[in-house]
Amino acid sequence: TRQVPVNILIAGIPKSGYLISDVRAYPAVAEISGPQRFINEVNKIYTEDIDINGEFENFSTRVALTLPSGISIFGGTPGKKSFVTVTIDIVPILVTTTLDLEVTLENLGEQLDVSEPTRVLVDIIGPIEQISGLSLQGIKATVDLFELTAGSHTVTVVVTLPKGLIVEKTSTVVIDLVVTE
Repeated sequence: TRQVPVNILIAGIPKSGYLISDVRAYPAVAEISGPQRFINEVNKIYTEDIDINGEFENFSTRVALTLPSGISIFGGTPGKKSFVTVTIDIVPILVTTTLDLEVTLENLGEQLDVSEPTRVLVDIIGPIEQISGLSLQGIKATVDLFELTAGSHTVTVVVTLPKGLIVEKTSTVVIDLVVTE
């Protein structure tokens, strides 16, 4: 007998916007038996093809091994197929985009105003499908000016995004508050 790795054969491609992040066989190694001259020539065993066409989430499947002539799986039943369980991880392709957002001011003190409208550049990460069809509806950048007085202040911007999107890094903006007449 001899132990050889199980190689997984995949057919097709995942749904557009998705990719395979990992593929695992259990067991990952097969113990083969047969005449020594055959065993010495086998360096790996292949699974039958696994069709992943259009898949967009992780899945596991039981798949048969394809054995070369004269080779069998040690401990297996002669003439019967031997199986492994294959797990395939499929994830969305993530991309980054930069949005130029107008900042909404919250809790602006009475008789205070900003010297100019505040905008912020925000890098967001999300699935390519979601980013490519992104509209600014439901996306908000806000700053809390509670108890801030006239002058220059560096404040953290809170960005509200649709589910599935995340802000790459928290942004701050400098806001100049001026007294209004």
